[in-house]
Amino acid sequence: MDETQKIKINDHINSSLELNSAATEFFENVNQLSENMIEIDFENIIFMSRAFTQEYVAQKIKTQKDIKEVNISKDILLILRMVEKSFGIS
Repeated sequence: MDETQKIKINDHINSSLELNSAATEFFENVNQLSENMIEIDFENIIFMSRAFTQEYVAQKIKTQKDIKEVNISKDILLILRMVEKSFGIS
């Protein structure tokens, strides 16, 4: 069974996820991990821009990793699901 790597996103970026380039860079690091199952912890994230979210979802689609998000606030989850829907993910 694969081990799951847990990552607190605000340890790698900050509590305000704004730039799409930050999402690209974050996934470059995620893709270097040896584990295939990745749990991304959104605890203490206070803002996520649409540009960041669009790039995050695009990178999530491209990666070979199994990504699971946890501890997402209601507001962040709303924009994430809206963008995923625009990418055809339900």
